[in-house]
Amino acid sequence: MILLVLKIIVVAYVLGSFPSGVLTTRHTGKDITQTGSGNTGTANTFRIFGWRLALIVFVLDVAKGLLPIFIAKYFEVPPVYFPVIGFFAIIGHCFSIFLKFKFRGKGGATGLGVLLGINFLIGLIMLLIWIGVLVWLRLSSVATLSSAIILVFLGLGFRVELFNEIFFVVIAISIFLTHRKNIIRLFNEGEPDFFDPEKRISWRVC
Repeated sequence: MILLVLKIIVVAYVLGSFPSGVLTTRHTGKDITQTGSGNTGTANTFRIFGWRLALIVFVLDVAKGLLPIFIAKYFEVPPVYFPVIGFFAIIGHCFSIFLKFKFRGKGGATGLGVLLGINFLIGLIMLLIWIGVLVWLRLSSVATLSSAIILVFLGLGFRVELFNEIFFVVIAISIFLTHRKNIIRLFNEGEPDFFDPEKRISWRVC
């Protein structure tokens, strides 16, 4: 079983590494890693290329997290291993082998895919929360950070297994670490409005 799990972990990392943002936008002639924030995820794709390509990137990034869990379930891997498998899918997205291990993603959509695979209801609730906060505050980073915090309490509310709750905490911490520059910008020069990238929204108190 351990050997099987290790093989699926490798598959999860490779799937997570799939550079969906780069490949989806390649036909435009622009290199997404050299444009905007340099990240290959949904938010940067939306700001530069519009909602159609951003939606494709979002679906592909979610699938990168969902597929490894489906593979694990197909081979009847015990659920206790799902968080580890999912975590490596997220690591693959953030540090893709195809992008020379450079930090090019923050793992939000791929993490959502992992959640949907582990607990579909919690994953769906998280998606709705993210959309709600995004529409309300117009900040992708804040929507993701808020969702990360809520995820921890949601896991407690649903009384998920301890290994899953630990995973939720790890996900939340990881989200805050990958968004630390966004947090700094938010309280200084401001973060780009998701729906109007030319506009900046700042939470400076003075």
